[in-house]
Amino acid sequence: MWVGSPVTFSPKKTIQHWHSEAVNYTYSTMSCLRMCGHYTQVVWAESYKVGCAVQTCSAVKDSPTTGSVIIFVCNYGKAGNRKGAPPYKEGAACSACQGDECQSNLCRDSKREEMKSYSWTPDWEIDVSSSPSSPRTAFWLGALSTLFLLCQL
Repeated sequence: MWVGSPVTFSPKKTIQHWHSEAVNYTYSTMSCLRMCGHYTQVVWAESYKVGCAVQTCSAVKDSPTTGSVIIFVCNYGKAGNRKGAPPYKEGAACSACQGDECQSNLCRDSKREEMKSYSWTPDWEIDVSSSPSSPRTAFWLGALSTLFLLCQL
């Protein structure tokens, strides 16, 4: 999650800022000098789908900032940042692709690329319309509802 001024907000700059937390992360000990949770999620090897939402709020509860703010939230599938697990396997880029193509130093599954559409969901996701009370449905809807809970109307 990112909260800040509408003047300074840019999705690209925000994600680059999250990635810049790499300087605080030590792979060999899986520890952070300061904040690095955004970085480890952005580079989490098993994540391949991301959804982000942005909301402008006139004010944010308990925020030192006055005036309108932007709240930017991203949700990843598969989620990462599991305690005690490294975000990726150390080694050369694409060395663990296991039959997938290597494009721009990332593993690409051609089957997934063929299925890509706005209505596609992987097997491990549950359709909201068929199971609105599912924990996975609640997880995905939780990121979006966070935006609205933080905004004061």
